[in-house]
Amino acid sequence: MVFGKLKGVLWGEELKQIPEKLQKRLPTEGDWDVTDSDNEVLAVDDIVHSPARSRSLRGVGEMGLPYKDPLLYEKSEGKMESDIFAKALEALVHTDNQAQLRELCWKGIPWECRSNCWRMLTGYLPSHPDRHLEHLHKKRSTYQKYITQYYGNTDSAEGQKIITILKKDIPRTSPSCPIFSLPVVQKALERLLYIWALQHPAAGYVQGMNDLVTPFFVAFLSPYLSEKVLLSEDVSSPKLIELLNEVLEDVEADCYWCFHALLHSIQDHYTEGQTGIQAKLSVLDSLLKRAEPRLAAHFECEEVNLMQFAYKWVNCLLLRELPFPASLRLWDAYLSEIDDYANIHVYVCLALLTKFSNTLMKMEFSEMLPFLLSPPTEDFTEDDVGELLSQAYLYQQLYPNAFAV
Repeated sequence: MVFGKLKGVLWGEELKQIPEKLQKRLPTEGDWDVTDSDNEVLAVDDIVHSPARSRSLRGVGEMGLPYKDPLLYEKSEGKMESDIFAKALEALVHTDNQAQLRELCWKGIPWECRSNCWRMLTGYLPSHPDRHLEHLHKKRSTYQKYITQYYGNTDSAEGQKIITILKKDIPRTSPSCPIFSLPVVQKALERLLYIWALQHPAAGYVQGMNDLVTPFFVAFLSPYLSEKVLLSEDVSSPKLIELLNEVLEDVEADCYWCFHALLHSIQDHYTEGQTGIQAKLSVLDSLLKRAEPRLAAHFECEEVNLMQFAYKWVNCLLLRELPFPASLRLWDAYLSEIDDYANIHVYVCLALLTKFSNTLMKMEFSEMLPFLLSPPTEDFTEDDVGELLSQAYLYQQLYPNAFAV
């Protein structure tokens, strides 16, 4: 398991901590220029920032977009760190080393590199870049067939039931990220979730699934839009709408397949009785009694039940509790552990509870429940998420058999 085992992370001086064998494969500055299919030399800035030019590293060149519009895409302040990460990523994907790829991504992925990293971490995209374009074309074409097959006919009783629920839920999706208020984006969410629900009748559509798609949308739009623009309050720019109309078809397809991979191991969260969520809340309750017995006893005394607040934490993976940039950082780690992230999430929930232990111990029920339903996490940063993950890893080491049957 990669969880917490990365010894060095590729920032600044810590680059020296990369295994010597891997360091030898990192391109030097002189090696970094590459040539595109028209034999035009591309600078490193083109590789990191231009989706239309990123033939090998990004694997989305078939979208055929022009260079990023400077009004929509500003270079991130962490440009040096992004370049270092991109070079290390380039070395790893050419060696097809999945374990080290996951280790690299566990400690956080720069904005400019996140989209293809997530595609690879979910298994949607082959790790080797030579297969990227062919695979993307095939999977996106398949999704377009699904739209015709499933969404083209919503008149059945089951279809109408799903559409009715979606039309109520989707307008409430991620209010902190205004891009999800745009009709074109809401329609894409509706199609995607409707198709998934029909393909998985045992689970269907359950409230909260709409939240689980949003990080993928943001990540897959990140090659075209800066974090400042994508997470801004103003989404009325004609240039933004024009760009969305140009790229959203492919973004929607990629979101569908990665959402499919994310839910593969947690479908019991959504089947009748939601036994998967019930089981994880039971484990969280047990862990709380072991890690923070005084807080667990205080909960019992005040008649606070985990189901009253932690159901939402588990169901939506804390997306409603954390600011969007912090959620993306958390998902870097979760997708690096795609087969075990749901269990890791329980340890993260425990870490979040114990972070506020001293405050909660001073509260009565009337104060405690509103606090837990809306914890003071609105200013959480990526560093705060890193601390939560570190504490979660410590709890996992202390209580490794929490999920043993």
